[in-house]
Amino acid sequence: MGDRKNNSPILKIRSLIFGIEDGIISIWGLVLGVSVGTHDSFIVILAGLSGAIPAALSMAAGDYLSSKSKREIQESMIDETKKNIAHNKEKVLGNLKRKYIHEGFSAKEINPWMHGLRRSNKLLLRKYEEECGCLPETFENPISNALTILVAFLVGSLL
Repeated sequence: MGDRKNNSPILKIRSLIFGIEDGIISIWGLVLGVSVGTHDSFIVILAGLSGAIPAALSMAAGDYLSSKSKREIQESMIDETKKNIAHNKEKVLGNLKRKYIHEGFSAKEINPWMHGLRRSNKLLLRKYEEECGCLPETFENPISNALTILVAFLVGSLL
């Protein structure tokens, strides 16, 4: 499943906003503190760069690890469901049926849908992916997220 990639701009907004905001606030605080302590513009610029570069790399590494971990958990859940469908399809169907009944649907309303899911492992897996929020097309791309937050942090730092 690692070959599925998501290039959705909506998912990048989180990294973009977080990177810019953190770059502005953290580096602004550093530069302000150094400028109050010294009136040497070279030292102020050096402090800003010395803070911005490692902080941007740290933010990128953190976002990469977070996105990668989330994706691995989602892929693991899907792999586990594939195994359950192959070895114990009725249990998976029963879990979905209980979920729908808990949400307020009647057994009469659910039964035709359950019949369709029982006939198609592919459809059953897709329905599970939807229900658990593990749609592969929504998986984050860790490298893309890391690059987005790196650049956003540096841009925010320059501001």
